[in-house]
Amino acid sequence: MNKLLLADGINKVKSGEYKLDNAPKKIEICGEVIIHYENKNNENIEIEVKDNNKLIIYNLYDITNDVKILINLNNNSKIIYNLLLINDGKNKVNLNLNMNGNKSEALIKVHIINKNSDSNINFICDGKIEENTIDNVLTEDLKGLIISDDSIKISPNMEVLTNEVIANHEVAIGSFKSEDLFYFQSRGLNLEEAQNLLIKGFVNSILSEELRNDLKMEVRAIE
Repeated sequence: MNKLLLADGINKVKSGEYKLDNAPKKIEICGEVIIHYENKNNENIEIEVKDNNKLIIYNLYDITNDVKILINLNNNSKIIYNLLLINDGKNKVNLNLNMNGNKSEALIKVHIINKNSDSNINFICDGKIEENTIDNVLTEDLKGLIISDDSIKISPNMEVLTNEVIANHEVAIGSFKSEDLFYFQSRGLNLEEAQNLLIKGFVNSILSEELRNDLKMEVRAIE
């Protein structure tokens, strides 16, 4: 895997697998690209996937202030965006996806969790499919895990200006399932251990192995 050091301005990324060492302001995808990125500085991101290109991105965000993410897809382009938001404080995250061409595909997978009971996050996912475009596919799969008295708000918005499209969204916000807690406790774990195991599973399921190994922060259940 290559390490990618980005400069200010537009950065063109060619085919390969990369780990970002700093926050990109704007990147253009020119090939088949895989990116592993831990955003520690709450930087905004702008991504453009050029014609006939593909991006798979695993993105871990430490959220401590408002953040904007902008994605533009062109003709016959594809993005699979795996995004984990670990929020600290009262913040808003806007993810805007624009499908500007034909025969493009977007899968937006987001997991959201707060670090403590005083935190709340407002996540807005805006997907827009332009008029006079055909054969585009947009899927939003958005999940939030409540660990205490914290708050998660998710708004899955789709602006579809054409009939030649497949567009779906799924949103789920919930806490620990009693049957899952019972299962782990029946095998010797106490309540806190069971809760933290479920948190770990929720967090790790959205990350690549590279980012799981780098994850330093610890989110613990609060009784």
